Amino acid sequence: MAKCDKHYPPILLCIQGNLEKMSRTLEDQLSEIKSKNDENLRQINDLSAQRARLQTENGEFGRQLEEKEALVSQLTRGKQAFTQQ
Repeated sequence: MAKCDKHYPPILLCIQGNLEKMSRTLEDQLSEIKSKNDENLRQINDLSAQRARLQTENGEFGRQLEEKEALVSQLTRGKQAFTQQ
């Protein structure tokens, strides 16, 4: 910006300076938003992976529960048969 340039009225130089300052501010804000977006994407990916692990673990616990319930049922039937003798 040429403040001493006599070809431009002072108001235009002032406007140009303000626009340049606004441009730098907007560039800084954009950079900050991009950084926050990148962090949010990392968190989403981490949470998605954690969710998949927990769903797998939940399925395994469900299978184990069914096995235990079947065993309890079998033992209950055995106990009933024994007490009826």
